[in-house]
Amino acid sequence: MQPRKRVQLSPAASGALFYFSFYGAAATYIPFISIFYAQRGLSGSEIGVLAAIGPLMALLVAPGISAMSDRRGWRIRYLVLSLAGTSLVLLALPVPTSFAWFLPVVALLAAVGSASIPVADSLVARTAARRGLSYGKMRLWGSVSWSVVAVVCGTLWQQTGFFLMFPIASLLFLATIFSALQLEEERPIDSQVRPPLRLVVADNRLRVVLLATFILGIAMSSAYTFSGIYLDSIGGQSLVGLFAGVTAACELPVMHWSEHITRRLGGPQTLILAYSLFGLGYLGLAFIQWAPLFLGVALVQGLGFGLFLPTTVRLFAEWAPPEWASTSQGILSAGLWGLAPLIASPLAGLIYDNAGPAAVFLTSAGALVVAGLVLVLAQIAGVFGPKREGGVILKRET
Repeated sequence: MQPRKRVQLSPAASGALFYFSFYGAAATYIPFISIFYAQRGLSGSEIGVLAAIGPLMALLVAPGISAMSDRRGWRIRYLVLSLAGTSLVLLALPVPTSFAWFLPVVALLAAVGSASIPVADSLVARTAARRGLSYGKMRLWGSVSWSVVAVVCGTLWQQTGFFLMFPIASLLFLATIFSALQLEEERPIDSQVRPPLRLVVADNRLRVVLLATFILGIAMSSAYTFSGIYLDSIGGQSLVGLFAGVTAACELPVMHWSEHITRRLGGPQTLILAYSLFGLGYLGLAFIQWAPLFLGVALVQGLGFGLFLPTTVRLFAEWAPPEWASTSQGILSAGLWGLAPLIASPLAGLIYDNAGPAAVFLTSAGALVVAGLVLVLAQIAGVFGPKREGGVILKRET
C-alpha cells in the first residue's frame, strides 16, 4: 500500500479556511462573555478589569512574541501552540467562582492568544502580496463564520445557558490547528542579512497609519463598550447576538471588493472612507431611541470595518520589511487592540457616568474626524508619495 498523500490546500483556500475556523470559534463565546461574568456574580468594575486584560496583553506580550516568531521563523509553530493553549485554557474558564480566581485564568487566556491574529495576519497577508491574491477575499470568511455563529449561539445560549459554550469553543479552536498548518511561511533571513527592526517604525507611512488606527481604536472601543449596555437599556437585549451577526455579515461585500476599491481610490483614501462610515454609525447611535434601528447602525459599521481592516493589514504587510511581517502586525495590534482600549475604557466610562451614552457615541464620532484629518494632512504633506532612495523610486503607495 502506498502512503496517503497529505491534503494541501491552495494559498487562497488555506487563508480563507483559517479565518473561517478561527473567528467561528471565537464567536461562540466572545460576544457573550460579559453576560457570563455577570451571571457569575461579578460586579461591573470587576468585569471592566477582566475586559482590560486582553488589551493589556496585546500591548505588552503580542509585539515581543511576534518579533520572536519573525527572528526564528516560528510563525506557524507559535500559531499552533497559541491555538492549543487557548483551547486548553477555555476549558478552565467556567471553573472559577470569584473574581480572584477569574483573574489568573483570564490573564493566561489573553497571554497565550495575544499574538495569534498578528502572526496569522502576517502569514496570510504576505502570501497574498507575494502571490497576487486578494487578502480581503480570504479575510471575509472570518466575517462569514462570525456572523452565522454569533446569531446561532445567541439563540442557543438563551435556551441552554452557558455550560456548553466553553467546551464547544475549545473543540473549535483545536480544530483550527489543521487550517493553521496549511498556511505558507517564508524562510527566516539570517540575522546578518535581515534589515534592522528600526525600519519597521522609521517609515513615515506606517507611523501615520498607526496613529490614525490608534485614534480609530479609541473611538471603536468606547462605542463598543457601551453600545450593548445602551441597547439593553432601551429593550434590545434579545438583539445583542443579532447586532453582532448583522455587523459581520455587512463586512462581506466590501471585504470581497476591498482590493478593487483600494486600487481605485488608493490606500489612504480608502481608509478615510472607512473612517467616515464608522463616524456615521456612531452619530446614529447617539440619537437612536428604538432598539431595532441598531440593525441599521450594524450595517454601516460593518461596511466601515470591512473596508478598514483588510486595507490596514495589507498596507502594513506591503510597507514593512517582509522579514518583520509579524512584528509590524504585532505593533498594529498593540495600538488598535491594546493601548487604545486601555485608554478608551476608563475615559468612556467617565463620559458615560457624567453625560450619558449619547455623549460617548458623539465623542467616538469626533475621534473619527481627528483620525481622518491625520490621513488628509499626511497626504497633503506628501507622506504617501513614492518612496525614494538615492533618487530612485523604490515602491509606490498601494
